[in-house]
Order: sequence, then structure tokens, then C-alpha cells
Amino acid sequence: MVAATGVAIWQNFIRDEDSGADVALAESGEQAVSEDSGSTDEGTSAAVDAGESGDEAQAPSVAGDRFAERASRGFPAESNAVIERDVQALLVDFHAAIVGRRFDAAWERLTERKRQKFMREEGRAAWTEAQASLSPYLEPDGLQASVDKLEDDGVARVQVSGMGWTQPGSSCSEWSGITWVKYENGSWRYDPGYATTAERERAWEDRYDALLGAGC
Repeated sequence: MVAATGVAIWQNFIRDEDSGADVALAESGEQAVSEDSGSTDEGTSAAVDAGESGDEAQAPSVAGDRFAERASRGFPAESNAVIERDVQALLVDFHAAIVGRRFDAAWERLTERKRQKFMREEGRAAWTEAQASLSPYLEPDGLQASVDKLEDDGVARVQVSGMGWTQPGSSCSEWSGITWVKYENGSWRYDPGYATTAERERAWEDRYDALLGAGC
């Protein structure tokens, strides 16, 4: 999965670092972001230029109610298009920092709970070594992020595609799959790994192959 020198360290992190094959979770382009209640936000991709989904543009009071509800659940009061844009920018920045071996910058883009978990269980030096084993092979310039679901407490589940993976002999050429981000203290932070919370682990442990990078 990674260079020989990084295999042992990376395996220690694989439960907490997203590591997958593509999985189609959004039912269609018209239903790209779902809410935890089961409802969907329409027109995410089509409304990028306008910065609003179709129903948001046509019914401001409805949009305002939706944004207020999102804010009450820890999300920014913004349209789907803006959320997706900002989440993609975060993920590109994080992986570009890994490629550039700017590990302090990457560390600062993690959620507080993720940093605490790494410090408690493995230590920052081990985390850095694990990330360094990926640096020669990731190509994040083409990364595309699609928000699949706004879960709760500011956490969004994200489908990542388009990020290249160039390790010789690898079975795949794209580092893709499901990962998570969290809106924290006014900005998006990376919250990777199916074992980050007990609830997430119960839901995703048996679907490991769907996680970001697992197929590589």
C-alpha cells in the first residue's frame, strides 16, 4: 500500500486514516447533499454560478429556514455550492501539504479531536512518519470533493475522486473514496478515519474498502 519503510507505521494508522475504492452514494446530480434527517438539497452542481440551489433562489424564506437549521447543527449557514467549494479547498490544501512535506501545516488542518487522538494513541512523530510515506505518490491537483451527507455536529461525509496515486506496482492510479470533515471554530477541518468516533466505527468498520485510499 505504501513504500516498504512506511508499511508498519501506516498499518498502525489505517483504522484512523481514511484509506478506498469509489462508492456511489449520491443518488443523482440533483440530490448531491443529503441532510441527516433524510431530506436532500437540490441543484448543488447546477447552482454553482449562482451560489444558491434552485429552491434557495426561488424561496428566500425557505432558504433562510434551512440555513438556520444547519447552523443549529453546527454547520455554516451557506449554500451547498459554497460548502462543497470550501471542503474541496481544505482537502486539496491538506494533501498538497503532505506532498510538500509541510507536515506542521497539514497537522493544523486536522480537527482538534483528531489531533488529540493521534497524540494519545501514537504520538505526533509516528503520525508524521506515516504521512511522509505517502508524500512521493499523492497528486492532489485533480482532487474533486462531493459532499455526500451533512451528518450532525458540523460533520460532513465527503466523496473524494480525481487525486492521483503513483506508487510503482500499485493496483490503482487514484486515491479516492469516502472521508469526513468537520466545521470547527468557524472553518472546515479534516476529520479522517472510520475509527474517529465510536458511532462512525460501528457504521463503517465493515465498509472499510469504501474509504479514502483503501483500494491502494
